[in-house]
Amino acid sequence: MSRQSILSWTYYRILLQVFSKEARDWYEQEALKGSWSVRVLQRNVLYLIYFHLISFISCISFIKIIIISLTTW
Repeated sequence: MSRQSILSWTYYRILLQVFSKEARDWYEQEALKGSWSVRVLQRNVLYLIYFHLISFISCISFIKIIIISLTTW
């Protein structure tokens, strides 16, 4: 594991507050990929960015299904 792929304990303290394992894993990966600061991670967890993103993706998928069903009707 490279040094850049390890977060400090402060990051993990914030991640431990996330109940969903999927969300926790997502925040961890995004923090690593995006080089998030501790404050950015804390803000994104506080504002439930993962859950908003999942909700948005579900909404887009639902709209695509409606459009496909309307065009084939």
